[in-house]
Amino acid sequence: MYKGNTPWTDPLFPAEKKSLCPFNSKGWVLPEDVWESDVNGWEKIKWCRAEEIFDSNNFNVFEKSSSNDKHKISANDIQQGSIGDCYFLSVIGSLCNIYLKSGEKLIEDLFLHTKQTKEHVYGVYIFINGVWELVLVDDYFPYIGSAFKQFAFASSQGNELWVSILEKAWAKINGCYAKIGCGGTPHEVFDVLTEAYSEQVSVSKSKANEIWNKMVESQKKGFVMTAGTSGDVSNLDIEEMGLSPGHAYTVLGVDELEGSRGKEKVVRLRNPWGNGEWNGDWCDSSSK
Repeated sequence: MYKGNTPWTDPLFPAEKKSLCPFNSKGWVLPEDVWESDVNGWEKIKWCRAEEIFDSNNFNVFEKSSSNDKHKISANDIQQGSIGDCYFLSVIGSLCNIYLKSGEKLIEDLFLHTKQTKEHVYGVYIFINGVWELVLVDDYFPYIGSAFKQFAFASSQGNELWVSILEKAWAKINGCYAKIGCGGTPHEVFDVLTEAYSEQVSVSKSKANEIWNKMVESQKKGFVMTAGTSGDVSNLDIEEMGLSPGHAYTVLGVDELEGSRGKEKVVRLRNPWGNGEWNGDWCDSSSK
């Protein structure tokens, strides 16, 4: 795996075009449910070791807290890239504050290494077909830019690798990055990262109170939640409210707040993009 000072390179998921998307002499061979627009511009994507992207060794898997020896793991670390894997990123955002009996966070426990390795190899435990499997990836990542390099796909807001490593492991077990960017459902990600039961609930006005009560009870029990908008929003002003159609969000909390007309039910969401906010009642600029 590692000889002398030669960094490890993953032979099963190499830093080549085929790990982005299958291709032949005519161009990209699009997997099922992947559209030409999904891979638009991907011919410009290159691969770099993490130290080249950060232009130094000033990075790690997780950022250390300044106050103690624990890692700072937050949903705010997550920055979605140019593929549609918000369903995946919304889940890992919801898992960031789940602590295990050992005192470690669930996200941290998925990693074989929580620091840089001289071999340039990282392992992620994923629950596949009823068994926890160790998925190894190297630290070659797709990047864009010339003078200033940046991750093409998911990354952290800081000098951390954990978001990119998790996404790369997910791409590897699915065959390529294109396959994870054509959409999915959060509950399938919960299944492989937690081994826990998950439930998908359809939202409708007729079930509003039932769904609200379910979310409140779930929060009390410490369950983690995500939410998503439909791609069919012809009868809703979703984009005018600052939300995106066909998009998944991390649910950070639910609460009842006192307004001028009494208590109002509020759901706090985080966008995996790292930007783009709700602009209706209770937003930053709202009088409420």
